[in-house]
Amino acid sequence: MRTAATALRLEPSLKHRAEVLAEAENRSFSAVVRDALQMYLSQREAEQAEIREAMASWESYRSEERRVG
Repeated sequence: MRTAATALRLEPSLKHRAEVLAEAENRSFSAVVRDALQMYLSQREAEQAEIREAMASWESYRSEERRVG
């Protein structure tokens, strides 16, 4: 996998938690942070898709309501 260097500002306690987890799992700090970001983005993208779907459903309902009413 190709990667790009990125600077990231973290609160010291958050950085420490990631470092502790990386050591416990015998992984690099970068791997832990990369996985955490992947999980976060996947979750948020799924939430956004649900919101878009709900909005489309609502708009469909409203347009049908206007035709009937």
